[in-house]
Amino acid sequence: MVKCSFIIYHKKEKFLLSTYRIIVIALLGFLLPFFATASKVDSLLNILYNHHVNDTVKVRLFIAAAEEYKRTNTYSTLLFANKANALSEKLGFNIGKIKSLQQLGYAYIQLNELDTASFYLNEALKIARQSKDLFSETTTLMAIGNMQYGMGKYDSALLHYNKCLALAKQNKDIRNQGSVLMNMGCIYNDLRKYSDCITYYLRALKILEKGNYPTELANCYSNMASFYVLIADYKKALYLNNLSLNIYEKTGNIRGSLAVLSNEGMVYTKFREYSKSLEVFKKAIQRADSIGDQYWRNICIINSAGAYYNLGQYDTALSLYNEALNSAEKTNNFSDLGFAHFGIGRVFYEKGKYPLAIKELLIAFSILKENNIKDPTYIIANKLSNAYEKTHEKDRALFYKKVYCNYLDTLYEAKSDKNIFQLQYEYELEKKEHKIADLQNLQIMNKAKAERDHLLTISFGVGFFLLLCIVCVLYWNRSNDLKSKKIILKKNEEIEQHIADLESLNQFKNKTFSILSHDLKSPINSLSSAVNMLNDGQIAYEDIKTFIPEMGKKLDSITFLLDNLLFWAKESMTGVSKPSPTNTYLSEVAAQNIELFKDIANNKSLSLNNRIPINLTAFCDPTHLDIIFRNLIANAIKFSHPKGIINIDAISRNDKVEIAISDNGVGMSKEQLDKLFVPSENNSTYGTAGEKGTGIGLLLCNDYIKTNNGSIEVTSELKQGTTFTLILPQSTG
Repeated sequence: MVKCSFIIYHKKEKFLLSTYRIIVIALLGFLLPFFATASKVDSLLNILYNHHVNDTVKVRLFIAAAEEYKRTNTYSTLLFANKANALSEKLGFNIGKIKSLQQLGYAYIQLNELDTASFYLNEALKIARQSKDLFSETTTLMAIGNMQYGMGKYDSALLHYNKCLALAKQNKDIRNQGSVLMNMGCIYNDLRKYSDCITYYLRALKILEKGNYPTELANCYSNMASFYVLIADYKKALYLNNLSLNIYEKTGNIRGSLAVLSNEGMVYTKFREYSKSLEVFKKAIQRADSIGDQYWRNICIINSAGAYYNLGQYDTALSLYNEALNSAEKTNNFSDLGFAHFGIGRVFYEKGKYPLAIKELLIAFSILKENNIKDPTYIIANKLSNAYEKTHEKDRALFYKKVYCNYLDTLYEAKSDKNIFQLQYEYELEKKEHKIADLQNLQIMNKAKAERDHLLTISFGVGFFLLLCIVCVLYWNRSNDLKSKKIILKKNEEIEQHIADLESLNQFKNKTFSILSHDLKSPINSLSSAVNMLNDGQIAYEDIKTFIPEMGKKLDSITFLLDNLLFWAKESMTGVSKPSPTNTYLSEVAAQNIELFKDIANNKSLSLNNRIPINLTAFCDPTHLDIIFRNLIANAIKFSHPKGIINIDAISRNDKVEIAISDNGVGMSKEQLDKLFVPSENNSTYGTAGEKGTGIGLLLCNDYIKTNNGSIEVTSELKQGTTFTLILPQSTG
């Protein structure tokens, strides 16, 4: 969140300021019926102005009006909340005081006056506790947690959410249990703890499905859809989005449907179906206008601008980004401000206006970073690096390129450690193993049918005196038989291919778990034994320090193994390993990985040389190539002697590109070369500094090079070094 400067006033001065503000807002109150666009608000105001008795009913009407204006007019919310609070104080109506104080807290959060918001919410909490009102205490704690969440104070937010959850359970409050679990899932989503995120979402879903809470249930589906967009499972995202949208449509909740439509449009953008995404965003904008919701309108304007940008319609995109920027400045919405400046900056970049692009991108980077909105900042950093290169400011370009690379590493580590992929792995494997039996049964049935057809053909040959009839029947039957045999033959071929694929999958499972059993047990048991000996007092703490370097190596080995294994297992089991080839700059991929391993290479005094021509490209999936480079460079470092040299070269030959990663390290024997790409428990050796591996990385490289229509060759001599040569299709232009 953007940290504002707050002035601490003397009580008297603060009172005068509040009185002045209320007078100004009161003047605006006379105009409310003319500016309220939604019929619900008009009806509510009509009832309110015709209710002349100062009782608890009027308090509730004030609070309802404050709630209705929460998204469209913050100052109107302040007006009605202050009126509700004053009347509740006069009547001694505690529920009214709590709810009006909550509304004041929400309003000041919108105005980014967080100290004032915190004051009102804590006052509401104090009254709720004095009144022993568990429900109000629960909702106030959730509001405080939401404020802390918005400020990026995740630990404090989780602390308040856990207190809220305990109270909701004590009060058997199903709705707030589901809501707070969903909020906790959102925090873990932001923290990239995806297994925790989906766990809390599923807990919330299980609770909300038991009760009749359509709004909260639809919100949970929508949040889960956003999660699946993040991990690129767009089919599940659309499925959950539809569940959410159906609920909102049935209940007539227009505001709720806006978030769902925004999600849907983003999914179509990911699919590069920009015309569909623009249709969805247009629909969402019309709905937002129908209820005066500027918040979601602006989000959809920004997303529409992004679609036009991707279509290359830069003038239209720029116009929409400027519209969103003007709106965000009026509402003081920092998120929209950041995204609008980012959009304007990248349009200027495409138009070749690099100084203007840098100015806008720097503003966007500052706003989003300060507000703890992490995902776009690394994209902005990369665009800034490119813009500074265009203006020949090499130091600035290098600085933002490092920011970009550091964030990519963080994102890579976070996305590699997801229990959800293991759950999906096991689920898909179980389904496919059951399918083997079904396919085999189908094959038996097809074979029996073919035998019956054959016997039927023979039976028509009985009796010479029926020859003419037999000829006619045989002619007709033969034609159908040939068609049936072709169909059966095709089905049998498909079944055999399915069985072969599934058996290969099962063998892969057995081999990978065998490797895990062998290569993970040993280092983990060693670490466990050391800890147990320390706890039992068999060795002193000072003595354990001598084992720390070795423990570090074992942990590094385990981490690298799990990274590779999770990537391979995920793509093998979910069927998403199909590459997305593009013209990939080889020197750039090599440079990113050299930067990644720079510290490790320096520790061994190794020289890492990127000798690939800058403009040389290959037609392949850049993510797959990045993983291949990462594993091969890691191997070269592992088996190089201190002060060794590792060179990365590439040349274009005919319609192929040959990339060579070579070292002058320990080398390999012919026996080792023969077993290099075969899964085995013993297919690994220790590096020159005692590093441990499993061979999984090379299997992963071999798989990915093949899926990209390439091949890999290895030449090596003991004590002379090793060269891995990658052969990939050359870019088509």
